[in-house]
Amino acid sequence: MHTRAQTRLGQGRVASYIPALAQQDPERLGIAVYTNAGELYTAGDAGTPFSIQSIAKVLLLTLALRTMTICGMYDAAGDFA
Repeated sequence: MHTRAQTRLGQGRVASYIPALAQQDPERLGIAVYTNAGELYTAGDAGTPFSIQSIAKVLLLTLALRTMTICGMYDAAGDFA
């Protein structure tokens, strides 16, 4: 997976409208996979700290869905329509 992703380095751009992302090195690439069996596999720059910014929303949504239903989330958050 890491090897295949490396071929795409340099094809995108770092988001310049978010200061923390604008400072990130676009040539860094890392992956970490933690299995249900407790095994950790890493490749590339997985040990290098980085800014997660918007991806945090996906992680928090995943955590919320593990603890309540989608209807429960709407009830807790309110109607944004």
